[in-house]
Amino acid sequence: MSKRDPSPETSASTALVVALDGKADRAKAAAYGAAVGTLGAVPLVGGVLAGIAGSFIPNAKLDRATRFVNDLAERLRAAEGQIDEEFVRRDEFAATVEDVLDRVTRRKNDAKIRYFAAALAASATHSRPSSRERDRFVDLLDDLRPSHLSVLAGIARGTPPPAARYPFTVGTAASDAIAAATAGSESDDVAQDMHDLEVRGLLRSKGDGITSLHVASDVRALMTPLGLRFIEFVSPAARARPERKTNRVTRTPKAEPSR
Repeated sequence: MSKRDPSPETSASTALVVALDGKADRAKAAAYGAAVGTLGAVPLVGGVLAGIAGSFIPNAKLDRATRFVNDLAERLRAAEGQIDEEFVRRDEFAATVEDVLDRVTRRKNDAKIRYFAAALAASATHSRPSSRERDRFVDLLDDLRPSHLSVLAGIARGTPPPAARYPFTVGTAASDAIAAATAGSESDDVAQDMHDLEVRGLLRSKGDGITSLHVASDVRALMTPLGLRFIEFVSPAARARPERKTNRVTRTPKAEPSR
């Protein structure tokens, strides 16, 4: 397969952005050029990615492109030693870079830039998913809202299950475990977001009694294999695992009868 030229022309690309879009703010164009230069300084893979990003015209959406490139550079540094240097020089990877750059400059994806950066960084590693699955995951990321992603990440990360309420039921314990895991999410309607994720095959149905039984002690039982692979691809931080803790039923002491 053909390989990409790893030498970025940062100043030329910045000039091209300004020349092709008279409305582009020169300060923003310069900031994007600086971000591409920062990416180019990342050992091994940075030069290749900066070459692609430097020649990409983001249609005056330089703020998003700049944030993305800066986040990508940070994630690539964190993944040092895991990058497949040979693969990132192939046209197959270049196509993924350009596809992701096109998506992150859209208004609807403004709040998902860090997820796209994580996805592209993961695509450059030796442990990357197959080409078909990478494309599927990028399409899913483009389709989902930030609330979906925060709910899914919270469930994948998990939290120690809260003490069970009395009288104990499996359904109540499962609902409490889900509420604890999604308490810090950006969702205004966790139930609806979970339904949307279930439809896309990323979560199991809580209505299944066997699943609810497992969720009561470990909320991560809601994740499907596809959901786990997806959230790991777009949000590596979601892999953190809390200590497991057995549910204990707490009873409220009965009041002494008055005499």
